[in-house]
Formats: sequence, C-alpha cells, structure tokens
Amino acid sequence: MKLFQILKKVCAFIATPVKKELVFFSIFFIFISATLLTNLVRSIFEGSFFEDIHLMAKGLSWSVFIAYLFTCLVALTKSRIVKYLSYAFLITLFSVNIFLRLTFGLTLSPLIILMIGETNASEASEFASTFLLGKSAYITYFVVILLIALLFFEKRLNVILHRLPCKKYISSIGVTLLSIMLLGGAIQIGKLIKLYQCDSINDLAEWSIENNPLLIDYVTGSLYAIKGPLAAEKENEKAIISCKEAQKQKHTLVNDSIPGVTLVYILGESYIKYHSSLYGYPHKTTPVFEREMERGNLFAFNDVVACSNATTVVAKNTFSLNCIADGEKWYDKPFFPVIFKQAGFDVSMYDNQADFDLNADFTFSLNSFLYNKEIIPLAYDYLCPNTYKYDEEMIDAFLKRFKSDGKNALVILHLMGQHIQTKERYPLTPENIHFTRDSIHRNEPYMNDYKRFLIASYDNATYYNDRIIGKIFERLKDENAVVVYFADHGDEVYDYRDSEGRNDGDDYASILKYQFDVPMIIWCSDSYKALHPELVTAIGDATDKPYLPDVIGHSLFRLAGIQTPYYIEDRDVTSPHYKPRKRIAVSTAREYDYDAIVKKKKK
Repeated sequence: MKLFQILKKVCAFIATPVKKELVFFSIFFIFISATLLTNLVRSIFEGSFFEDIHLMAKGLSWSVFIAYLFTCLVALTKSRIVKYLSYAFLITLFSVNIFLRLTFGLTLSPLIILMIGETNASEASEFASTFLLGKSAYITYFVVILLIALLFFEKRLNVILHRLPCKKYISSIGVTLLSIMLLGGAIQIGKLIKLYQCDSINDLAEWSIENNPLLIDYVTGSLYAIKGPLAAEKENEKAIISCKEAQKQKHTLVNDSIPGVTLVYILGESYIKYHSSLYGYPHKTTPVFEREMERGNLFAFNDVVACSNATTVVAKNTFSLNCIADGEKWYDKPFFPVIFKQAGFDVSMYDNQADFDLNADFTFSLNSFLYNKEIIPLAYDYLCPNTYKYDEEMIDAFLKRFKSDGKNALVILHLMGQHIQTKERYPLTPENIHFTRDSIHRNEPYMNDYKRFLIASYDNATYYNDRIIGKIFERLKDENAVVVYFADHGDEVYDYRDSEGRNDGDDYASILKYQFDVPMIIWCSDSYKALHPELVTAIGDATDKPYLPDVIGHSLFRLAGIQTPYYIEDRDVTSPHYKPRKRIAVSTAREYDYDAIVKKKKK
C-alpha cells in the first residue's frame, strides 16, 4: 500500500501544473496535434486503427509531453507574458500548418523552409496575391480568429472544468492517463537529441524514417523543418565548391568537325528488371526496346546494380562524378551537367518528380541540390517549369521544344516511371491497358485478385514507359543522337513473397534481385552509328560487364565526345580499360556486398 500511496502522490505532483493550467494544456495539446489527431480519426474510419495504434500512441504521448513542458513553463513562471507568448507561438505554428494543409496538402517541412529562404521580394508578392487572399487562406484566418476568441474565455472555461460532476473520479482517471502518456513521451526524449545531432542529409533521412514527420506534433515538426536546410547546407556547400572548381577547368570536344550530338539522359524510377520482356519476362512489356535491339540500335546491359534503393542517393551519386567504391562522396566531385555546359552543350532539365511528396525528406534532399540557386546557372540552360500527371506529357514538352539545329545538347529527363501506385502512372486508355488481373497466372498462397491487379498495373506502367521512350527514338532517329536510360532502383510487386515496395527481409539475394537489379540501355541513331562506329562496337562489347552506374558520368563524356580532366577511363564502362569495382548496394536497413551475396546464392 505504501508504494501505491507514494505513486499516487508522485502522479498528483506531476499533474499539478496541468490542474492549474488545464485549459492552456488542453488547447496547446489539441492544436499542436491537429494532423496527428486527424490521422487518428481517419484510421478509425478506414479500419486501420489497430494496425496504426503503436505509431499513434507514440505520437500522442510525445505531443502530451511537449504540451506538458510548455504548461510547466506557464504554471511555474505565473507570468501572463509567458502565457501570451506561448499562445502566440502556438497560433503561429497552427496557422502556418493549417494554411499549408488546406492550400497545398502539406505541413511545414525542410523543403518549405528552403523555398521560403530562397524566395525573393517579387516571388513573395506574387505568392501573397495568389494564395493569401484565396479560399484556403480565409478558412485559416477564420480558424485562427476562433482560436484567439477562445482564449478570451479561458478563465470561464477553467471554472466550468473545475465544476464538472464526478470531478474526483475524472481527476483520478486524468492523472493516471497523464502520467502514462508523460512516461511514454519522456522515453522518446532522445529523438530531440538525435535531431539536434543531425549533421547531414543522411542523418536527417534516418531520423525521419524513425520519426515520421506526419506523425509528430507541430513543435517537433518545425524543429525538423528548420534543421533540414542546416543539415543540407554543409554538403551542398562542398558540392557547389566542386562545381565552381570544374567551371575553371578546360572542357573541349574531341572532334568539333562532327555534327552536333544530342545526348538524352533518362533516369527511370522503380523499374523491376525482371518485369521487362527485354530481359526475359513472359509478358510483352517492352516491344519498342526489343524492336530497336533487333535493328541493332539498342544495347541492353545485363549486369547493372543500383547503388541504393532510394532515389535521392542514386540521383546524387549518378549526377556527380564520384565513385562510391573508391571512397568518394557525391559532393566531393562536380555535377556532370556543369561540365557539359562548360563544353558548349545546351543543357536542359525535365524533372517529373520535382514536386513529388513535398513533405518527404527525399524530395527536399534532392531538390536542395539540383535546384540550388548557385547550381542552376552553372548547370542548366533550361529548366522545365512544370511537372505533369503522366511522363508522356513531359516527354511531349521536351520534343516540342527540341530543335534540329546541329548544336550539341544534353537533355536530362527524370521520370515518375513505375513509382508507387503504378495504376496512376499511365492514362487508363485502351492503348495503355494491355494486362489485367486475368493475365497474371500466379497461385501462391498469398496471391489474390487485388494483388494480381497490382502486378498487372505494374506491367502496364512498364509497357507505357517503353512506348513513350519509343517516341524519343522515333523523333531522334534522323539526328546524331544517343539515349542512355537506366532505372534508379527496383520495386517489389509480390515477385517472390507477400510484399510490395522496398521492404527489408532475410533473403538478401532476392532483395537484391528485385530491388537493386535494374535495366540499363544505350540507344544510338543510325547517324550516330555511322559517325562513331568504333564507339558503338565498344558499347556492344560492354553489355555483360558488371556495373554500378554511380560512375555513369564518365561514360557520358565519351558518348558525347567531351575531353575533360574529370574523365577517368577505368570508370567508363564502354572503355576497354574499364575496371569493375566492389558493388555495395545500400538500403535504409543495411549495406549489401552485392557480388559476394549473389555468388554465394549461385553456389
């Protein structure tokens, strides 16, 4: 009994600040947890409450802990100024987040902070005239006014709450729940320490995986948003220095008497190599690629491994000239478009993922570099200002802008490809729907009609991807042109287990097969083949070489005919001096020694 009495007294003591400032605590908790509470209600109605209950409890206990800290500050200081400042802080956070949610479907994130930091006076004025007088803004103003009005009745609400019937029982239950929630929150205090210690984008990405930004309170969310640009700044500064150093070097054409070459560099997305009929898949998902291969214009590489199953990591390491196996970081070496531009190429960028999931750290991480205000003038002559619902629309925009003027050009296309929700990656028209769930003859115990539908959708997205890239081949067939295409990583779709996406597991060989083995092709026009016969032969000879495309920039220099001090021949897969290196594939869970695992599996 003594222990029980002691615990009771401790809980009562802990609850004292909340009892004194019950209205403040309640308002603060509710409004910093608005997104989390909304997700909680949604999970109840959607029937996923019991699946999400652990995450929800974790988020709610942390929100209670944060609200409690502010309540203690107000209760202990007994200062109206502290209380009003706390309310002002709360209202600001809430209004910013509710405005972003209503207007853009977002919450405060690192990318939003970055965009604010890079917004000039003209852009700010345009934003204000466009959005701050819109419907979402008026709803925000109304909600904020209601919140402020509520504060005028704070004393009366306190009186009402203290006059509730059965107050003793309600108080006992409340104190117990509060103590449990505070204990759950206190256990998580390390998340703030870890956030403070994040010195790089990778650190921040790992933190956000452990602490989903959509399931944390607005206070912690704002700290995360502010920390993002600070964590990115160090890496981006190094990358910018590397690019400016490259700008000072001499980059020339090997043979400027040859007509201008157009090099189209396409970064695909979430493409499972084993769903391509080019690589033996039974469904005819890549008829265009296969036709071009039969004609002798397309070369399919058979042993290409992604350096990561995360788009950001792949993009940064393939756009830069570093080599992971040689211990180089992406920011240690320059961005290859900078060298193309310095060599006289017209460089254009079309990115259909530029505004994909702006709340996500991966979008912020990549955009903070690709569209850094100092990188843009160094790397690009043209940045496509739009993103499109479907990749074909983006490719059509490129083809409409393309001119046959004999000038050297580098065109970068970053596709949505077969990204998450593949049924949304292509128009639902007869020309794109070639496969249905009835096409999928799979009978594993975990298989059902819905999963067969998802597999069919993936195959349709792959077919669509093949068809629209074929439009580029068709347009460039009479030009001196070369197209390089590979996917950033794979994405499971119930290929060998009951799993979709990029989940971890114990069967490392199968994870590597379906998440890291990627297709890669080089397509050459007839004109390009005629002008570069030896190089085309070298491409054909390279298709079976083991390759990790973090060093793709070196091959691009040779394909484009650029002579630069940054070119390293033993990193160029088309060179007879190419040197295969150890292939380390990195996931969010671990690093894999690809060849060691695959060879062991084959034995």
